[in-house]
Amino acid sequence: MGAARIPRAFLLDPERFGKMVAERDTHGFNGYLTLLKLRAESPQAEGVSPDWKTLLGVIGYRGVLNRMQEKYGLIRYSKEPGENPRISFLPAGNWPDAVELPMAYWEWGWDRRLSFSGKTMLLLNQLYSADSQTAPTWFRSQPDLARRHGVSVMFISKGMMELRRLNLIEVQAGAIEGGNFAQRDANRYTLNPLYDPAEQGRAFQALEAKYGKEKTAQAARYAAVVYEGNDLRAIERLITLEEEFGAAIVKKAVRKMASLHGSNPKRTIAYLVRTIQGMGGD
Repeated sequence: MGAARIPRAFLLDPERFGKMVAERDTHGFNGYLTLLKLRAESPQAEGVSPDWKTLLGVIGYRGVLNRMQEKYGLIRYSKEPGENPRISFLPAGNWPDAVELPMAYWEWGWDRRLSFSGKTMLLLNQLYSADSQTAPTWFRSQPDLARRHGVSVMFISKGMMELRRLNLIEVQAGAIEGGNFAQRDANRYTLNPLYDPAEQGRAFQALEAKYGKEKTAQAARYAAVVYEGNDLRAIERLITLEEEFGAAIVKKAVRKMASLHGSNPKRTIAYLVRTIQGMGGD
């Protein structure tokens, strides 16, 4: 499918990326990514001239282009009556140092499915995963991310949790010493490939056909307790464990997981599986 190139200069600039996030400028953010997508589809062109009505359907209104030009310094554009706009990219859009955002982001509807915080954290995962010597795994504390990009820790946490629940990243929580969450190690994040939600839905239906709708739905709820409600392998694993050890043991183990703090490093599918197996072996 290819990829759009998102300038690092944009992501690392609190006066551009950070200001968009702080002011919840979702139209500006979505519009800029859409323009970069159009640019990727016409890589030989110096700029883009998209269909005006189609562009307005994405960005909402003309003032968004004005903000991209005047407020963020990302583009230059002109628009004559009855004609499509002519848009060129300023240095932040022309720097060769860029992060690749797969076209699947648009093709599979993630641009509509993700919240603003989810979209921005997806980009930061792409950025740091690409830079990491252990790619696709990377680590950095949320306060450090907040300082570097000019966004809030709460916004980062919300977006990361959304990506985790959608199975777009894996999170290994940092170790906690003596119950002091303020002194915990940085989380380790592993970026997963984007997937087709429609294909995901068909695969979930296949599990329902194999195990029954009620059993599959319950396993999905159990998996969601450890943030894996959209991981089909985790869901099927819990179904097979219930068949092996019984519904009562699985339910007891899930309750134990639910009692843990949301940031507890043990609140994972791997630890849940081990807990079920341990209880079943007693």
